[in-house]
Amino acid sequence: MRTVVLDPVPPEVQALIERRRAMGADLYDELWEGVYHLVPGPHTRHANVQGQLLAQLHGPARRAGLSVFGPFNLGEPGDFRVPDGGLGQGSIDEVYAPTTVVVIEVLSPGDETYAKFSFYHGHNGE
Repeated sequence: MRTVVLDPVPPEVQALIERRRAMGADLYDELWEGVYHLVPGPHTRHANVQGQLLAQLHGPARRAGLSVFGPFNLGEPGDFRVPDGGLGQGSIDEVYAPTTVVVIEVLSPGDETYAKFSFYHGHNGE
């Protein structure tokens, strides 16, 4: 389901966003050039594939001098996506990572993964 709310944001929608933030339910929410994307947590099947993939990548990534990350904010405060994981140089110790070497996305039915590809390409660590 896709719902678009135009500016100004109604108080009810703003209250929903604030409740999600207070409960920690906004972990996967994203801002696409200032447009808020309310994203639910992953289905257990999705999370299972994600966990297995990240676990399998630890050894090869370490040998290549890379770190494996779970979900993280890629971009900047007003424009970021939350991939399912990534590989990067060293460790990321910030809320928003400006770049990463590899982005990991597990495709789920109806998600926006394909729409994120150009954003990810613009934030690679080359």
